[in-house]
Order: sequence, then C-alpha cells, then structure tokens
Amino acid sequence: LAPIIQINNLVYSNYQFPNSITFDQQLVQTAILSIIVFNIIFSFTYYKLTKNYVANNQNYAFSEKFDFFKYYKNSFYVIIVLSIIIIPFLSSFFLEGKSMMQAQRTGQYQGSYGKTSTLIVLKFLFYIPFFPAIYSIINRNKLSIYIIIFTIILLIIFKNPFFDKRHALGPIYLLLLTFYYSSIYKSNLKSVTLLFVILVIGYPAVSIITHNPQFRLEYDFTTFYYAGFDEVFLNIFNQLHYDAFANFMGAIKYYQVENVKIGYQLLGSILFFVPRSIWPTKPLSSGEEVGWFLLNDYSLHFVNISQPFIGEGWINFGFIGILIFPIVFAYIFYFFYKWSQDKDKLKNVAYVFFSYHLIYLLRGDLMSGLAFFVGPFLAIYVVPKIISKILNKNKLLNL
Repeated sequence: LAPIIQINNLVYSNYQFPNSITFDQQLVQTAILSIIVFNIIFSFTYYKLTKNYVANNQNYAFSEKFDFFKYYKNSFYVIIVLSIIIIPFLSSFFLEGKSMMQAQRTGQYQGSYGKTSTLIVLKFLFYIPFFPAIYSIINRNKLSIYIIIFTIILLIIFKNPFFDKRHALGPIYLLLLTFYYSSIYKSNLKSVTLLFVILVIGYPAVSIITHNPQFRLEYDFTTFYYAGFDEVFLNIFNQLHYDAFANFMGAIKYYQVENVKIGYQLLGSILFFVPRSIWPTKPLSSGEEVGWFLLNDYSLHFVNISQPFIGEGWINFGFIGILIFPIVFAYIFYFFYKWSQDKDKLKNVAYVFFSYHLIYLLRGDLMSGLAFFVGPFLAIYVVPKIISKILNKNKLLNL
C-alpha cells in the first residue's frame, strides 16, 4: 500500500521517496521483480515442507496430551518471585531512563548502564514477568482471579503501554489476546484480519496524532471530520516510518555502488551479541549502513532507518541473495510451524511470539530484529523450560 501511494505522490515530492532516494524506473522495476521472485521461492519451499510434515504426522493429533498446567505450575510461582525481586532493579533502571534515551541519540551517556547492559535489561529481564501472565491467561479456569489480576499487573509494570515502544509491546499484548480468545490462534482468517486492522488501519490512524504535530495544531475534532481523506489518512503512508520499499531500493543501490564484502553484513547480524570492544571492525546494522549511504549520496537527514529482510539479501549477495534468503527463511518458518503443532503450549506461545515479532523483523534491519528477538525468546521460552526441567527432575528423584 505504501509504495503505491508514494509512487503516486512522486510528482508532489520532487520525484523523491521518503528516504530521499531519487525515482529511477529501472531501480523500481528491479525492486518489484526481486519481491516477486522472493515470494514465489519462499511460498513454494514453505508449502513443500509443511505438506511433507502433515503427510508424515497424520497420527500425531491423536497422541497423548501434554498437561501444561501441571508441568509448569512450580515454574509459574518461581518466576513470579523472580519478577518481584527484579522490581527494585526496574526502579533504579528507569531513574536513569531519560538520560539513557538521550544517550542513544547523542552518545554522551555516562551512567551505570552501557549499550549491552541496556539490551540485556530491556530485552531479557523485563520480559521475565510475561510467563506468569500468559500462564494465567491459558489456565484462567484453574487459577484464582486474584492471581490472574496480580500477574497481569506485574506484566504491565515491566511492559508499560505508556513508556515502551510499539515493537516491544505489540507481540506481548497480542499474545495475551490470542490465547485469551483461542479462536484467533486456531483461525488464519481471524489472525490475519486482526493484523490487517492493526497495521493498515490502527497504526496509521494513531500516527495521525502521534507523528503529526502540525495536524494536532491545525485541526480539532470538528475540522477533522471535514478534512480530506488523502490529506489526513493516505498522507501518513508518505512519511518516513513507511519506508520499507524505499529502503529496499536503497539497499540495491548501495550494493551496486559500494565495494561490498560478500556476507559481511550477515555475519555481523548473526554475531550481534559480540561487543565492538572485542570486534572493533564489526559492521554497522544494515539500516544504518544504507542510512549513511543515503545521507552522503541523497542528502537524507539521518541514518537510523529500517532495512527489510529482502534488502539484507541484496546487501550481502546481490540478486543471488534473493534466491538464498527465502529458502533459509522458509526453513525457519517451518521450524516454528512444527512448534505450532506441538502439544506443549509453551512452544505454541513461542511460535505466536515469533509470528508477531516478524512484523518488526521483516521491516528490519536484521541485526536489530535478531537482537530484539533472542532476549525475549530466552525469557518467554528458555527460562520457564529450564526451571521446569530442573524442578520436575528433582520431583522425580524424590519419588
């Protein structure tokens, strides 16, 4: 939707896309062809994998059920205690929160938390309280209403809708909604409809207020009713936070112009956790790398931009990346698809979290997408799984 609106708006934008890249018909056609090829290869590979899986696991649905409530019950209470212990740490962290946010923009923060520490706190520790909340939602008919309310409040303390960013809040609260209304989980139509309403209608509508100070100054609710649809709603898609297609073209141009090291950006993304103090030549994220290119060659005014997953293929391997990346991606999808069929609901939860996180991961860049996925995944899935295995093992030994 955004590329169509942006292309139609070129005559009014001096033939520039939101990221300042100049319109080039051949570049646009290359981008569209790449997207078509990527989607065909991904769809075919994923279809073949899932078709074979269904054929080989027809009797799995009739196997013995997994008792999620009993298996994770002790972990549920242990993690509640852990979450309460973390609360003072939460307070001290947010006392420095304002200066830390400023540091991300200026690089002048001198407080207690470095960039790696901040990532661990925000993307791992603060996700620990999610497990008690989702456990309560799934087993709400077996738990006291007071325990359920307490776990939800505990989650809100750490993942506050008024302070956290959309990409951090979206998967968490959509997860709760999905498992509260289980029909969303069981129906592709309902889940796609939910995402369509949120992404195509909800986010743009909210952005009218949150990302458009001029509109807030010039319009009140009365004049909003009479404002033109193009002026108020469609114009949102001409702004830089709908820049995926434009930044993908930037990635193609970057590959064509710069002296690219094959696979170097991908290596940096996979090893995102390695500090720059250990790896001084560690590549920048692909979004920032292309951002500097656009700043120098097309006068883009800042470098903190996104880079969609398909653009990562171009940056690392050129058009060959459009042939490799969808196959790898299909196998990753297939891995989590198998988790969606598992009797262990914790795997189902991890699968749904991955699905919702894809909204951010696919927009990119890959380095940020992986960094912001691994921490929450460890907190949501790995920590409860390890605690449960330890507690259940000790229980069996005692027997």
